Amino acid sequence: VFFDPDETEQGVTSGTAPETAASRMFVWILATTALLLSHQSAEGFTVPSSKVFHPANRWAIIKVGNSLYLSHQEAETTKIDTRPIEEGINGSSIAVSSQVESDQEVFSWTKQWYPIIPESYIEDKKPVSLTILGRELVIWKTTNGEVSVLEDSCPHRRAPLSTGKIVGDQLACRYHGWEFNTTGTCTKIPMDASGKFAGKFCTKSYHAQVKGGLLWVFMSNEQVSPPPLPDEAVGMQDSNGWVAYLSPTSFLSLIENSFDPTHAPYTHEGSTFGCSPENAQAMERYEFTVPLSKTGFTLEHSAYQQMPPVAPDVVTTREFIPPCTNKVKSPFFTAILHFVPSKPGETLILGNFGGSSQKNGGPLQKLLPKRLQVAMKDFAQFWSLTSDGQYKFNMQDKLNMQGQDARKVRDKMWKDMAPTTSDAGVKAIQRWMGRYGSFGPFPLEELDAHRGRDISVWDSHGKMCSQFQATIGRLARVKKATRKISTISIGVSLFGAAASTLLMALGSIRASLRLLTPTVFFIALSVGARALAQFCSKLIERVFVTKEVDPHLRMMEIYPS
Repeated sequence: VFFDPDETEQGVTSGTAPETAASRMFVWILATTALLLSHQSAEGFTVPSSKVFHPANRWAIIKVGNSLYLSHQEAETTKIDTRPIEEGINGSSIAVSSQVESDQEVFSWTKQWYPIIPESYIEDKKPVSLTILGRELVIWKTTNGEVSVLEDSCPHRRAPLSTGKIVGDQLACRYHGWEFNTTGTCTKIPMDASGKFAGKFCTKSYHAQVKGGLLWVFMSNEQVSPPPLPDEAVGMQDSNGWVAYLSPTSFLSLIENSFDPTHAPYTHEGSTFGCSPENAQAMERYEFTVPLSKTGFTLEHSAYQQMPPVAPDVVTTREFIPPCTNKVKSPFFTAILHFVPSKPGETLILGNFGGSSQKNGGPLQKLLPKRLQVAMKDFAQFWSLTSDGQYKFNMQDKLNMQGQDARKVRDKMWKDMAPTTSDAGVKAIQRWMGRYGSFGPFPLEELDAHRGRDISVWDSHGKMCSQFQATIGRLARVKKATRKISTISIGVSLFGAAASTLLMALGSIRASLRLLTPTVFFIALSVGARALAQFCSKLIERVFVTKEVDPHLRMMEIYPS
């Protein structure tokens, strides 16, 4: 795969002369021969510049999975603004300024802090299972409030610890009852009468800390002290406003999509957010305010949708903070989005748009009992996540990005056409991934691992969120209670109808009419209770439904006719 994010089909936009086919073949043979002779991993193996190449360029062989990738890396960062370049490239307004890049060290995807779950989702009643960077983790909280992250595998028989139960400050495996403390050390083996094996076994533990309403985990396998958690990645959002869900879409496509705002009027047409192609306008400016480096970059762009006269000059900034954060600031909202690589073709998304899911709804709600307030807040979030509008919005993105992943894997190419100003964000993130990130944490050929796949709301959100689970439990209890009420009401109404009929036959018309009112009431109560039970049942069913249908049928479902 020849990957050069700075090159388009029409030519090289970086200002360097395109190499000949012979020179490319020469560097491929040279690099491959050197690789085979070195008998070492290809990661970071660099072939120095040769006379046949531009002296500012570098070439690298990168091994991803079982494939070898030849990467062309320029010793420059690109600045994209509205100054036109040579005519003939589709009217592009992409200009390039040179800035020598001194830090060419390959970015380590494991030696990083990752946010993996909102703190509010974790409770001391049951552990949570998550997969980050392909590693299965179990997250649990002791009754004292200490949070621990361990490898989700019992060293005894490899059973998942996430199916276990929390006993005080220990996590007990469900298979044979082995108990582990927060550092992963096995402290108790029930079948060991002598007690001599206690403390002799352990499962891997990870450095973890809670900050800004999220649980952060340092994913390195090495036994090293992690660096401090960067404050800029944590942000200043409301710590209670986080929402997390899993998407069957690749990390690269999702992070690129977050730097491509102009997709919204077209991709999300007909969604509940009011997006429409009629409101789209050409983006005039999308440029670096902080240049590309190993620590990320910041871009600033003008409006891409028609704005009201009171706010004609809207400017939005988008900041990429490796490994997975996009901070968005506009006059209307501030958002922090974390796209955490779960496994190939699957990404955990954590978002905070400055609002709080825990704030009181108003003065009237404050008058309600505390438990009812909590139940109402949890149900509001439940309703939002299971709504048709949310399903449509997510499916519109998913349908396009899964197709994107499949075609890029099929074509063995991750570069895109980027001729317009609005493409600057995608171009920047692709350049960063090519220059520092080794094309992401997973092999490119596996990025469409979940092509055409949908997952239920339970798998994407419910199984990790204690609040969501509590709402399902409440709905189940309401469903059970209303069915009982309906059954009892039917019995009472039948008895009342029979008694009323009997009194009518005996000539006691007045007594018969007096029974008629409560009989009608219980009939109405029965009908209402049955309807509420069915409503609760449908809400619960929507949580576990997976819609695996043909993409063309999905298109008919999520877009206007």
